[in-house]
Amino acid sequence: MRFSTPYADALRAVTDLGLQPAASVCGSDIGDYGSAAVVYRGPWWQPVGAEEAFAARDGTLVVRPTPLAAPDWSDRLRGVAGATVLTVYPANTPFNCPPRDVEGTPPPGASKVIAADQVDVAARVTFARPAVDYGAALNAVTDLGLRLADPCYERAKGRGTAPSWHPMGQEATFASAGTLVVAPTSAAAADWQDQVRALPGVSALEAPFAPTCG
Repeated sequence: MRFSTPYADALRAVTDLGLQPAASVCGSDIGDYGSAAVVYRGPWWQPVGAEEAFAARDGTLVVRPTPLAAPDWSDRLRGVAGATVLTVYPANTPFNCPPRDVEGTPPPGASKVIAADQVDVAARVTFARPAVDYGAALNAVTDLGLRLADPCYERAKGRGTAPSWHPMGQEATFASAGTLVVAPTSAAAADWQDQVRALPGVSALEAPFAPTCG
């Protein structure tokens, strides 16, 4: 989809709908570790790079539904101000995507991609305010391959008893407590918790996070 609004506004709009940005339909396509002479099998993690792709492609943003997305998310997406939906791919559409192995020598401290059994484990991140606002916090965790999470809603949905869908943004709780509840996607790194702790303004990380649900 293409936006006529700044990336920060686009990011907030799609995450409010329970969607997650990517750099391309194949995931991250930002970054390269150097010479093509050697391929280091990993796969090695790269930042999501959606903001860079957005800037380079005239406001184009690739999004995917998360467990928080509404059943009619594609219709809701068409109603977002300043957005034009270019293509909606049916679920499980196959893409001819290259391996995420990165060519060249990985830099010191390069991370591997998260293991499949670690995806969707909720965590709560606390940011220092007012030094970090909601937009900056959301951008930072998104670039690490994390999505917004609502453990109680997701747990109820898994039992088939989820309440009516509601906007999934966390602006209100961030304003009052400086927290975001997130979960790693398949675009996150194996050491995403260390990456989160290293973000500017992060004062605490609770992982896993399992709230008491009514």
